Amino acid sequence: MGAFRQETVSIKTARMHLLPWRRLYLETYLLFFSIPTLQEAEMNLSDYKRTQQLPISIPGTATALKTLRLPQAQASPQFLGEVLSRTPSLETLMLDLWVYEDTKFSLHALASSLDFVANTITRLSIGLKAWGDTVSIYDARDQSWLWGNCSFRTFTALQILETPPFVLLGWDCRSAPQLSHVLPPNLVAIGFRDDCCGYLSYQWHEELMPVFATFISNRSWMEATPYLQHFNVVLHNDRLFCDNEWRYDKGKVELKVLCEENGLRCDVVQAGDSY
Repeated sequence: MGAFRQETVSIKTARMHLLPWRRLYLETYLLFFSIPTLQEAEMNLSDYKRTQQLPISIPGTATALKTLRLPQAQASPQFLGEVLSRTPSLETLMLDLWVYEDTKFSLHALASSLDFVANTITRLSIGLKAWGDTVSIYDARDQSWLWGNCSFRTFTALQILETPPFVLLGWDCRSAPQLSHVLPPNLVAIGFRDDCCGYLSYQWHEELMPVFATFISNRSWMEATPYLQHFNVVLHNDRLFCDNEWRYDKGKVELKVLCEENGLRCDVVQAGDSY
């Protein structure tokens, strides 16, 4: 018999997608977390409660994983936490959450799941939208579908954050915390996304500018985020500046002037642009 030569395969990048017409069991691609050389991964996390009957166990720990992209993620915050608990070296997380139209989503639970990477994550992008089979979903949301908020005050490594304002401030503007209480202390750049701005109950149009002004005016931002340089708006739906105070670029100009007068750079950028 001929000699058998054993080869060692080093996998550094993996992309794993759940196609809507072909459901893959989560265990199948979560096996990649046991690969010690994996540095970058992209996967669509489905909601195992809707696709499978049994709880999921993640077989390994991705000790070398630095970048994780989760587009169209339908997993619960609890399961997301299980995934992130296996990423002790994670530095970049791109999280695009798709919430079922009949779900009441807890931002407090999301914050708890992200705590697993609080000491390592340097760049965090959060997108959040509802989805379902009905066309009227964007007009049907009431204030009860999303509750709580996320604070990243203890995320000491976080330097670049992109998020809808309601993730930090909550869906109800009447009970919003101050930005200085929820932003990470070593933040360099913040980008506010326009996710969900088409919902009838969306409140962060003209209500957003006073929150920005409180944080920025008189260089107050320096107390909570002394390294901050960029205060941006990131357009995904291109509808953030369509109502009231934001119409006809008034809000854009006002925000840019406010930032420039207080030592910050402000840009209104399209999704995908770097800053």
